Amino acid sequence: MIGQPPEGYRSVSAYLVHPEAEAIHRFCRAVFGAEDVEAPVRGSDGRFIHVAVRIGDSVVMMGAPDRDFPGQSALLHVDVADCDAVMGKALAEGAVGEMTPRDMPHGDRAGCVRDCAGNRWWIAQRLEHVAPEEIGRRADAARKA
Repeated sequence: MIGQPPEGYRSVSAYLVHPEAEAIHRFCRAVFGAEDVEAPVRGSDGRFIHVAVRIGDSVVMMGAPDRDFPGQSALLHVDVADCDAVMGKALAEGAVGEMTPRDMPHGDRAGCVRDCAGNRWWIAQRLEHVAPEEIGRRADAARKA
């Protein structure tokens, strides 16, 4: 049974752990318009320890690694209103383009960037709702092209 998440959170939230957590925080604010859910927490030495931000209707938490939770990268999917514009913001913030935006068989326009911590951000804009059978047909056609 799933417990009740904190106010404003979903049952599942991403948690990014990396030495560059503060830079990821800045990236999320600049690219996705993320807003802090709570004030960033810093250690007595000024080290960035934890923050939670809201991107759309979701919460993404991030923090510095420690001996129990070493850093690692992740892949996150973010639905946006304008894929090309958000991809442009991400690249302007120093992200590395991994896939230029393109129309996908499943009805999204999507692209992918990698941030300074190696996280991949799949940035997608829904163009149309496509039936599963049609997605398969389109995917097969794209492979043959």
